[in-house]
Amino acid sequence: MRVFYSKDQKELEQQITYQLHIHDEISMKIGEELKMSVLLSNADKVETNSSGEWKEVWSRTDGVLDHHLTDTDGNLTIKGFTANDTGTYRVLDSEGEILITVTVTESRTESKGELDDDKTYDPKYMYVVAVVFGVLVTLIIFVVIKKHQHQQRNPEHDPDPGPIKSPEHLAAPLITCNLPSVPTDP
Repeated sequence: MRVFYSKDQKELEQQITYQLHIHDEISMKIGEELKMSVLLSNADKVETNSSGEWKEVWSRTDGVLDHHLTDTDGNLTIKGFTANDTGTYRVLDSEGEILITVTVTESRTESKGELDDDKTYDPKYMYVVAVVFGVLVTLIIFVVIKKHQHQQRNPEHDPDPGPIKSPEHLAAPLITCNLPSVPTDP
């Protein structure tokens, strides 16, 4: 908050000023063009910090101070992005207030078709895998139960038939006949 006073005022008038700070993050592939729209009308200088200390790379009075940056229509552009270009870039006004902060990182993508190294899985594929796994487990449980029931019904297939039974129930009944007796002479 800033307070302004002129000698002819009987009371202090309060004037409120808001400062907007924009922060952005960019991930770049090596060799690509990095175009940052950061040169606002009230921008006084741009600094970068990639090695622990701030270094001025552009100023309103001197223009571009780094050999591989260009200033075109309010944009700072790096034609061939390198790992050395990673870091934080900040745009300051004439009072040293930060207007914009841009953090630039190197994209770790090895092939041009991929966006990043992180593998993301579509939830519908995870759902399909879960359903297939559930069906397989259910099928295995079903087969084990059916096999157990089959062994209960057919004990002859059981590897241990138990004690041997006697064949008494197989013996035929003995048939007896009464024949008339014949007298014998002495």
